[in-house]
Amino acid sequence: MKTMPGSPPWAAARAMSSAPWTARSPFAASAALSSRRISSVDGRCPELRPARRASRTRRPSQHRRLATAPRDYFGRDDTRVGSVVGYCARDGPPVLAVVTAPALRRRIPVLTHDGAVDAVELKSVEFAATRGMGSGTNAGTEPPTNDAATSASPPGSPSDASKRLAAVHAYATRLLHERPALAERAWRRALDAAVPNPRDGASRAPVDCSTLAAFVFDRDEEPALCESSNAVATEANVDVCLVRCYAAHVLASDTPGRFRRHGKGRFAARTELEVQSFAADAASQAAADSERDAAWAKVGEAINAPPGSKPPRTTFLDGTVTQLRVEALEAYALGDGNRTSAQRASAIDFLKRLGAKIGERSAMDTLVALGRWRGYEELSFARHDVPTAFLSDALEHAARLAAEAPPDADGEIRKDLTRLRCYAIDGEGTVEVDDAVSAEALPGGKIRVWVHVADATRWVGLGTPLEAEAESRGASGYHPRGVLPMFPLPVAAGLMSLTPGEPKCAVSVTAVIDESGATEEYWVGTSTIRVTRAATEGEVIKMLAEEPGRHESLELLVEAARRRRELRLKRGAVEVRTPEATARVIDVGEGEGFVERDDIPGGVRTGGNRCEQSATAVRRAEAAALDVRLTRGDHNDVKDLVGEAMILCGELIARFGSENGVPLPYRGQLEPRDISQKTWDETPPGLCREVLKRHSMRGANQGPTPRRHAGLGIDAYVQFSSPIRRYTDLLAHYQVKAFLRGETPPLNADALSTRLDANGDRTRTLRAACRESDQFWTIEWYRRGGVDKDHVGTVVKWVKKDANAALVCFDETGVEWKCVVRKRTRLGDAVTMRVREADPYSGRLMFAQAR
Repeated sequence: MKTMPGSPPWAAARAMSSAPWTARSPFAASAALSSRRISSVDGRCPELRPARRASRTRRPSQHRRLATAPRDYFGRDDTRVGSVVGYCARDGPPVLAVVTAPALRRRIPVLTHDGAVDAVELKSVEFAATRGMGSGTNAGTEPPTNDAATSASPPGSPSDASKRLAAVHAYATRLLHERPALAERAWRRALDAAVPNPRDGASRAPVDCSTLAAFVFDRDEEPALCESSNAVATEANVDVCLVRCYAAHVLASDTPGRFRRHGKGRFAARTELEVQSFAADAASQAAADSERDAAWAKVGEAINAPPGSKPPRTTFLDGTVTQLRVEALEAYALGDGNRTSAQRASAIDFLKRLGAKIGERSAMDTLVALGRWRGYEELSFARHDVPTAFLSDALEHAARLAAEAPPDADGEIRKDLTRLRCYAIDGEGTVEVDDAVSAEALPGGKIRVWVHVADATRWVGLGTPLEAEAESRGASGYHPRGVLPMFPLPVAAGLMSLTPGEPKCAVSVTAVIDESGATEEYWVGTSTIRVTRAATEGEVIKMLAEEPGRHESLELLVEAARRRRELRLKRGAVEVRTPEATARVIDVGEGEGFVERDDIPGGVRTGGNRCEQSATAVRRAEAAALDVRLTRGDHNDVKDLVGEAMILCGELIARFGSENGVPLPYRGQLEPRDISQKTWDETPPGLCREVLKRHSMRGANQGPTPRRHAGLGIDAYVQFSSPIRRYTDLLAHYQVKAFLRGETPPLNADALSTRLDANGDRTRTLRAACRESDQFWTIEWYRRGGVDKDHVGTVVKWVKKDANAALVCFDETGVEWKCVVRKRTRLGDAVTMRVREADPYSGRLMFAQAR
């Protein structure tokens, strides 16, 4: 294997590739090659490697510089056995210790000055005296240099070493408290003597503890201090260098405003400007700490306050950090979808600081303990972001209306109907009376039916703040504890409402009903009426039963409702008659409500931390003042009277809009889903078939054009009878009244369609929140009844037959709930279910079939 002189380097490699393996081995190469440096990567000479491309430049690794940078803390050589080290244990006071064994995995075993055995990490060591404790023989001489290579003197017995270190530590601590001016003098001398840091040129280069000790223990200025250090060194039998260096280290460590800490026990003197800036920052931090401590004290006082002395709900809405914490806690308690990751982290930190458990239920308890929430708080509206307070513009507008009534734009065409005997029939607790009915007998068995609707647009014009507020809410929300009105109650229950005995503005609709239930003629117009009597459904039933013949108008309305109902059923209307459960919460006063017992699980918990205990006390007090009622409502003649009157009103308004080309919020419904004959025959008659029909119904839809409503059995329908409680009804009033005045309706079909779409989303959200509220108080009613109480019901529908999961309708309350029944249970069977678990906060209500 030979190459020509002057051949390129790769020629030798090509020649070697044709040689046998022994000749190709780098260890068998020629003397010229073997004398060159062999690469540790591929075992070949650099000359034999192919030339690299010129475009590939080799850059040094950024991580290599970090890995090979000199460490800035004491190492093994600085902390040999017998060396004295200083550190702070878990951010506590300084500790002086002696190393008792070699370092293991960067942790060194030490014996502290108070006799404890500890293991400290190397990076936690802040002071090191490699010469060890030494002896007191050189107490009167100058401290020797701190040479790491010098071997440390033996520490002696453990008890003796601890006593010697304790004396050194006590001396340094005493100087810190008795002579604080020493640190300032050392700082000024270090500032004068130090040289600028070569890295930035502005700060000062760090100095070690021996240099600081020389500044502190100056024989010319502090001869007594030097003598005291010598005396301590002699008494403790340690080197005076250890005493002075450790004292200087403690003084510098306790004054971070003058000294900046560096690695390996070194300190750099801050400049005058830095000291002033540090002092300002420290003062600002102290003020912030004081404010924070006051805020936490305020939180603690609120938690420890008894139920009747909790602070107002707005106490913590003070614009401080506490408000942000409380708002984050509220968002965390509402569950996923209502909080950000930052709010979750803030809430968890808040709970940890209070010593509470981490969880949504614990957040609820904390808010109750703070007085921010009630014990039985309505969370459903907050979870769905339903507004519960009115904007200031709307309230100001309502106040102006109450002070001065606006001019009546329909005053010239308004008809006086105060001669009629009108009845306002509403549910118990209704405050927004927005409709009334009356009737007159006509020859030939015909009946004239009147439906009077409160003229809400008489007070609220389109584009006003109150109208904008109504649009943002969509409708009034009724829940067991009351109502979330669409308008402020002074307007809704005062100016707009059909208050009995007072002349009120209304929009009246009338029609003549013949014996078949058909309408022969109708009229729509603005009017003035006077409600004769306002009554509930129960009161009307009692009036008709106990006083026959005295209330002719009510009896005529019952007859007209019967005719209309029969006609609609002939036209294909679907009638579903299932019981309706109604939950109500009444404030009956302290001590008159429910008395909580410890053996009732679910709502009120006992024990736990102070937040849980405070929340438990609040809930007990509220339970004693609340009466939860769950009643069953069945169909009757009065329900049919009111329902048929409102359906007639909606049908006539739809006919009016269709005949005159007025865009209105028409409401329609598709035909119900088909029910096979086999399914119908297998379903027992009665309640089971009513539930089957209900589940076959399709959802309703709205639009600006007429459409059939299959469920009601009419060709067109408009909701018109509740303008105080439904925004779509308010829009219909704007359109109809403008046409009656001879004006163009304010909304065309496209504008009306846009508002209807937005309103549909809002009302769905509101209905979902109200359903959750009803469910909460329904479960609370069963919880108060107690576990193991039996409730009789009927199996009305299979939810999952393979798992024996069925829908049970309870006889007492009309509540329908999913339950697991026995295998041989059939539809229509009466079952006795027993409450096993009832927790309204988690929405859990579990039944088990009683044997």
